[in-house]
Amino acid sequence: MLSNLVLKIEDLFANSALHDFLQLALLQCLELGSKLNAVPGEPAPPHTPRLRPPARFVEWNIWQLFESATRQLAQRQPASPVMLAANVQDVISPPSIAEAEGPIEPARASAGHKSVRQLVSELPPRSVSLILTRPPQLGRTRWALPYLWTGWLYGHEESALLWPLVRRRSSDWPWYLRAMRATLFALQKTLKADGHIVFIGHDRGLAYHEALALAAAGADLRLESALYHPSEREAPTKPFSGLRGDYRLTWTPGPPAPPWPMSLDELATKVRQIAVGAAEEALQRRGEPAPFVRLHCNIWDALAQQGVLQRVMSIKEPLSPLGFVRKQVKAALEEETNQTFVQLWEDEEDGGCLWWLLQPPDVPPLTERVERTVYETLESAAAIEALEFMRAVYQHFPGVLTPDAEWVMACLKSYAQQIESGHWALKEDDRQEQRVLARETVTRHLDTLGQRLGYEVSLGPQGFDVQWGKAGKEALGFVVLDSAALNCLLNLPPTDEFIRTRKLVVISEARQDLLRLRLARSMWMRKQLAASGWQFIQDVDLQKWGSQEEVTLADLDSLVGLDPLSIQDRTQLSLI
Repeated sequence: MLSNLVLKIEDLFANSALHDFLQLALLQCLELGSKLNAVPGEPAPPHTPRLRPPARFVEWNIWQLFESATRQLAQRQPASPVMLAANVQDVISPPSIAEAEGPIEPARASAGHKSVRQLVSELPPRSVSLILTRPPQLGRTRWALPYLWTGWLYGHEESALLWPLVRRRSSDWPWYLRAMRATLFALQKTLKADGHIVFIGHDRGLAYHEALALAAAGADLRLESALYHPSEREAPTKPFSGLRGDYRLTWTPGPPAPPWPMSLDELATKVRQIAVGAAEEALQRRGEPAPFVRLHCNIWDALAQQGVLQRVMSIKEPLSPLGFVRKQVKAALEEETNQTFVQLWEDEEDGGCLWWLLQPPDVPPLTERVERTVYETLESAAAIEALEFMRAVYQHFPGVLTPDAEWVMACLKSYAQQIESGHWALKEDDRQEQRVLARETVTRHLDTLGQRLGYEVSLGPQGFDVQWGKAGKEALGFVVLDSAALNCLLNLPPTDEFIRTRKLVVISEARQDLLRLRLARSMWMRKQLAASGWQFIQDVDLQKWGSQEEVTLADLDSLVGLDPLSIQDRTQLSLI
C-alpha cells in the first residue's frame, strides 16, 4: 500500500502543486499508523532501545489514514500570503529600496531546515523576541522511522539532520539533559533582554519536565511560567510516578549562576525544604487530594524560580543533577508522610494513591470550583463558542489549578446544550430561577411524603434541607442537591443526633451523569461518603414513590444506594 501510494503520487502529480500537499499527508499517516504508538486513550509505552511494538497496539488501515490526512489538510483555511526571504539575514536586515530592482515588499519570514547550530550562527546576538518550539523526544527509536520516512520521501539531504539522533547507540535522560543544555545555551545568546523561549511538549512524562527545567537553569534561563495539562484522567498512581500530559514552559534570559556559597549538604537541605513547601502549597490551593504529578510540577517550578536548579547545575562534583534532585525530593516527601502529608491508597495491591494533607485546608475542592465557574460562564452568555468557553474557564485556574479537560467538558455537557453553529447555551431547566423552583418542589414533596408516613417534618435542622422524626424510630435527613458539589455533605457538624440519623441525598436527574463521573474519579470522596453513611436517591424516583396511593418506608430501601453509580433505570419490564 505504501509503495503504491508513493509511486502514484510521483507518477500522477510530479509537476503539480498537489505533490507536496500529498507527500505531507502521507508523512502524517506514516507517523500515526506506526505500531509503536500507544492505543488511543492509553498511556504511551516506556522508552525502549528497540523497534518493538507495545503489548497492545492498533493496526491502522493506511489508506483510511491517508484519506483522513488529506481531508484535514484540505479543510484548513488558506493563510494570508507571506513574503518569504531567501535567508534569515534578509528578514533581520532587509535590503534597502535603493538596492532593489523596482518596488519590493519586505520579507517577513524565512522558511528553512537547519540545525540549531546553523540557525544561531546566522542570528545576531540579542536580536530575537520569541522562540516557539517543540523539543525532540528522547531515544533513537523515536527517530529511526521518521529518519527512514524523510529519506524515502524527500531524499538523503533532507534526512541528514536527523542522523545525529539516530546514530547514537544509547540515550538516556542525563544525555538528553546535556544535549538540551547546550542547545538552550546557544539559543539564549540570541534572545533580547525581554525575549522569551517557549517549549511545547505533547503527552510527555515527568522526566521530560525535569530534564528541561535543569537544562534551562544550566543555560542561565529564568522560568517565567510553567503549565501542565494532563492528557489522561487524574487517577491514583504509584507514590512517585506521574501521569503524562501536555507542557508549556516559558523562559526568559536570567542572571548568571551565583558564586558557590553552599555545601552539597546545604543544597540538599534547601531542595528538601522547597519540595515540602511547594507540595503543601499545591494541595492547599487545590483543596482536594491529587496525584503525584500535581505536586511534582509545583516542586520543580519552585526549585527553578528560586534559583536552586541553577545552583545544582553549577555543582563541580561528579554527580548526576537529575539523580540528585530526584533523590532529595523523594526523601523530603517520604520524611513528611504522616507528618504533613498522607497517602490515600485506592488498592494496596494495585499500588495507586493520591497525596493529601494531614490537616486539610478550609477551601472548596477545585473540582467544585470548576463546576461553579462553568455554570457562571454559561449563565453570563446567551450562547458561547466552545473554544471561547474553554478560554473563559481556564483563565480562572492558572498554574497548579489547571483542571483536566474531561471534567470541564463533563460540566459543560451537564449544564448546557449544543445549538447550531457549534455554540453552547445554558439549558432552560438549569437557569437559576428554574433550579430554585425545582429545589422548592422537591422540598415540598419530602414534606408531604414525610407527613403521609406519620413523621414529624422539620425544615433545615442540622444542615439537612428536610428531616423526618418519630419517637422510637430512626430519623431520616434529606439534602436536596442539584449539582455535583458533594463536599458540603462532609462538612455538616457530626453531632450525636446527626450520626444516628439516616442520611440521604436527593439528586437531580440532570446531574446524574456528572455525579457518576465525580465519584468514579475520586475514590477519596467515595470512601468519605461511605464512612459517613450517605445514600442517594433520584428526584424522579422520589416523585414516583410519593405518587403511589399507598407508601411504606420499606419501599425506600429499593430506591437508594451508596452512590449514583448503583442507581439503575427503574422502568418496568412488562413481560415479567
